[in-house]
Amino acid sequence: MAPGSSLGFFLDYINDQFCQATVTVPVEMVEKAYNQVAYSHQNKISTYGFHRSQVPLEYVKANFKPYINDIVTEFLFKYLVINFLYKQIRSQSLPIA
Repeated sequence: MAPGSSLGFFLDYINDQFCQATVTVPVEMVEKAYNQVAYSHQNKISTYGFHRSQVPLEYVKANFKPYINDIVTEFLFKYLVINFLYKQIRSQSLPIA
């Protein structure tokens, strides 16, 4: 996928009745969402050694990575991937059951 491109869609046909759909999210979108979540939590986090709302952004990214990843994954899936998948199903007239 070229930089700056939109979501990718790929169908892998398992047999004549089943296929697996894969939606690919560009790295740029994931990075933007990750940075935004980290930034939004920077002022909410209270950690030992830092005053409230003065926690460095890199500290937040390094120490809260699993938590931020969960938020980003859920957000992108709910608000980006699902809609894109439904649009592809409709535009390609894919039968679903």
